[in-house]
Amino acid sequence: MSDKELLLAISTMMDSKLKPINQNLVKTQEEIGSIKKEIMELRGENAELKGEIAEIRGEIAQVKGAVKKIEIIQENKILPRLQNIEACYTSTYNRYEKGSEEIEQAI
Repeated sequence: MSDKELLLAISTMMDSKLKPINQNLVKTQEEIGSIKKEIMELRGENAELKGEIAEIRGEIAQVKGAVKKIEIIQENKILPRLQNIEACYTSTYNRYEKGSEEIEQAI
């Protein structure tokens, strides 16, 4: 066998061994490209979600402020008025109760 034939045989053997490796490498590179694309899409979705979460947090802060105002109004205006109404009804009830006892005793 001549040197050329020997080199050609070695080259053929190397090609036959390297071809599957190269094919696997190409497939791996394609998969990596696909994964990179998916990661970019996820990053975009993540950015959208972060924006929506920030918006929701702002709305929650507004609701908390409104609830605090309602609590203050209840404490400072509504509850004192309800207590006043309750006191009026209680005193009226007590008067009527005493009056009805006096009427029963008189009869």
